[in-house]
Amino acid sequence: MGFTNVTKVCNTSASIGLAISFSLLCFCDCEYRWTAVILVCIAMAFISGYVPGYNTSVVSIAPSQTAAIAAFSRIWAQIASSLAPYEIGALTKKGILEEWRIVFITIVVICLTTGAFFQICGSADVQPWDTIRDEEPKHELLTEKPSANGEKAAEQAA
Repeated sequence: MGFTNVTKVCNTSASIGLAISFSLLCFCDCEYRWTAVILVCIAMAFISGYVPGYNTSVVSIAPSQTAAIAAFSRIWAQIASSLAPYEIGALTKKGILEEWRIVFITIVVICLTTGAFFQICGSADVQPWDTIRDEEPKHELLTEKPSANGEKAAEQAA
């Protein structure tokens, strides 16, 4: 199994596991508090699948550009993480199960959509655009070497 396939399997298991956990949370009212707690714990365990999944892909596709790619992807994750509490607050004014179902279904849709997108487009193979081309002219170093008459003469170093 290749590197890309491993990342896709891990990412898909995380996406589907989260989707199933949050789908089941839609049916947990106050009578099933412990079931809800267990489902949230299971969902958080599935999140760990993203590390060997998309997160590994982010740092593998272009080793010479890892910092820039990782920073770019994390900016979008941070924006979403910052906006999520406001969105959830706007959707759960009364705090009733029907409002929370909208939140959970939204999470399910996001997990399945992003999981399917990574399954189709994701890769952990080094991309051809990461190759460094040596198109710039080389500058040769000049070194000083004493001449026969005591003056220093510039000589090209090979």
